[in-house]
Amino acid sequence: GVFDATNTTVLRRQKVRERCAREWPPVRLIFVESICTDPKLLLRNYMLKASNEDYKGSAPEAALQDFLARVRNYEAVYQTITDAEGPEEEEDETFHRLEGDRRISSTVDDLSPRGDGEAAEPLPPRHGSSSLRSSGRPLVRQGSSGLGLRPSAPREQEEVLRYIQIIDAGKKLVACRADGYVLSKVMALLHSIHLGPRTIWIALAGQTLNDERGVLGGDTPLSRAGLVYSEAVCAFVAARERSSELRERGCAGHAIVMTGTLRRYDQLTQILLSKYEPKDRTVLRLQRLNELCAGQLDSLSAGEMRRSFPGEYQARASDKLHYRYPGVGGESYLDLIMRLQEAILSLEQQRSNVLLVVDRAVARVLIAYFQEVESHDLPFIDVAPGVLEMTRSHSGFKYTHFDIAAGLATTASGPGGAEVLS
Repeated sequence: GVFDATNTTVLRRQKVRERCAREWPPVRLIFVESICTDPKLLLRNYMLKASNEDYKGSAPEAALQDFLARVRNYEAVYQTITDAEGPEEEEDETFHRLEGDRRISSTVDDLSPRGDGEAAEPLPPRHGSSSLRSSGRPLVRQGSSGLGLRPSAPREQEEVLRYIQIIDAGKKLVACRADGYVLSKVMALLHSIHLGPRTIWIALAGQTLNDERGVLGGDTPLSRAGLVYSEAVCAFVAARERSSELRERGCAGHAIVMTGTLRRYDQLTQILLSKYEPKDRTVLRLQRLNELCAGQLDSLSAGEMRRSFPGEYQARASDKLHYRYPGVGGESYLDLIMRLQEAILSLEQQRSNVLLVVDRAVARVLIAYFQEVESHDLPFIDVAPGVLEMTRSHSGFKYTHFDIAAGLATTASGPGGAEVLS
């Protein structure tokens, strides 16, 4: 969870840490501090704040001066986070190890062989302190692989200080003990996000021969109508790359292409490369951007799925988010979300414009990420044929959908489509 609050002083942050320390299972706490000294970034942010609901009906200059006064009040009491806020560090780490029915506590040194070749006797555990300690050393690690190590349940634990400082909107990051799987993902995301102006186009792929036959999935080429649609998408994107509207916002320019490895994506990409400049634009073909895999049910029609696998059909209809297609490679929407994490980070890192050519399920995950859609609503996002344009500015993304009237896009009866889901 995220506790969004202005924890401006050491005392307030200490209270948060003390409250989390009373939880069991442990709550791993990390503070994220944003520090900005860039005058241009600050002015843009002040102007945004001065236009929010607090200043509705106020004159812009008066609103700005009032907000600046608030900033000065914060600055008068603000204390930036430092290592000194954390508990005193010790040189050695201590582990809890479960051996049979007997719980023991020992330090790394205690588990090391003695000079005479015999292992040291483990020290007896100590309980009831705010930080589990043995021989004066804090217990700081749990669950080491292969040894069955785990912490005993304390009444209260002393949590080490963890924090990330973001300086000038991502120009620099400082991290203290941002360890573990989740925090490594948080670090990667914060390191990827930036405020640079750019445009992202999400284009739905064209109709395939399997779409034409009402067959799920597969890797057939585009139909005639799919080719017409793909040519229209390329013409639209090429025109938008040069548009004066986007140029005024600093969001014009040639896009790199990010897409999957299926034939329908490659055909659209080849049209763009052959007909529009630059001919040598960067193309990233990533398997992780392929459509959701239907596993054993791939290449069936929706009717065949209903008749031959009524249980699967109903199971998917009743739980669209968690249902996983049976068989080798079969995926759920949750699987797809996990698969797309690295692609989303790569997309966030891009400084240039990006064209994504994808199918509906992948488009839903991308739209849910950028528009902050709850995961349980993700499978129901309407993805209309055409191109979704997202232009980035200091205030965030602006979203505009453009219809493509020529030809046909992929139908809604694929593995991530509406017909199978309803």
